[in-house]
Amino acid sequence: MLPMDHTPTLNELVALVYHDLNATDTRHCFRVLEQHADLKTEYEELGSSKALLPKALFNPSSDTLSKILQYSAKTAAGACFL
Repeated sequence: MLPMDHTPTLNELVALVYHDLNATDTRHCFRVLEQHADLKTEYEELGSSKALLPKALFNPSSDTLSKILQYSAKTAAGACFL
C-alpha cells in the first residue's frame, strides 16, 4: 500500500495504465492525479502511447510451442528445490 503523501513514480503510472495496481493504490494514484496536472498529463500520454502499440498476437506455431516445452522440461530437470 502506498503512503498517503506518496507521489506516483513513472513505473507506478505505467502500472496504473496497465491496470496492474491493487484497488487501494489505484484509488490513491487517481486522487494524486486530480491534484497534479503534470502527473495527470503524463498518465494520459502513457495511456495514449499504449493505445498506439500494436496488439500482440498470442498464437505461436506448433514448432514454437514444442521448443518452449522442450526447454522447460530440460531446465526443470536441472532445478534444485530445497
